[in-house]
Amino acid sequence: ERNAARIFNADHCYFVTNGTSTSNKMVWHHTVAPGDVVVVDRNCHKSVLHSIIMTGAVPVFLKPTRNHYGIIGPIPQSEFEIDSIRAKIRANPLLAGVDADTVKPRILTLTQSTYDGVLYNTETIKQMLDGYVDNLHFDEAWLPHAAFHPFYGTFHAMGKKRARPTHSMVYATQSIHKLLAGISQASHVLVQDSQSTRLDR
Repeated sequence: ERNAARIFNADHCYFVTNGTSTSNKMVWHHTVAPGDVVVVDRNCHKSVLHSIIMTGAVPVFLKPTRNHYGIIGPIPQSEFEIDSIRAKIRANPLLAGVDADTVKPRILTLTQSTYDGVLYNTETIKQMLDGYVDNLHFDEAWLPHAAFHPFYGTFHAMGKKRARPTHSMVYATQSIHKLLAGISQASHVLVQDSQSTRLDR
């Protein structure tokens, strides 16, 4: 695991035998408590919906675009703006007693990449949300190979010579059994400490 963390440009790596569905749930059970506000990609894997239910969190969703064929596209950058997220918190009837101006979401989970190959510039998202969202989680079930080719640049969670966020922890969950050489349901959780916070083990 230490060697894998080094290879994938992470500070910590944890091997998982039940696929990235379980990896996603592990990240959530580590970071989220009942009643926490969480920010979730509406085009998320069902394991993330399971995580919302299991932890008792209250979600606000980032809404992706969709064309006239029904194909789901990217989430507009404006959805990631703090004011936009606060507006979603105010509009959520399950968060009626929550002060949107002071509450900090516990986690953002973003599908990276989608089944249609949509990727986001993770550095842009980190810069926009660092310190506002405590934990930035990129569900990279279909992107474990990105660390090995410069083509992907900043379009995956962790890379060489990329500055870590000041406050927000970064998590990536990857399916080694899908696009790398893992067998059965091999997956792993990658964690990058922020400049001010280390993983609570």
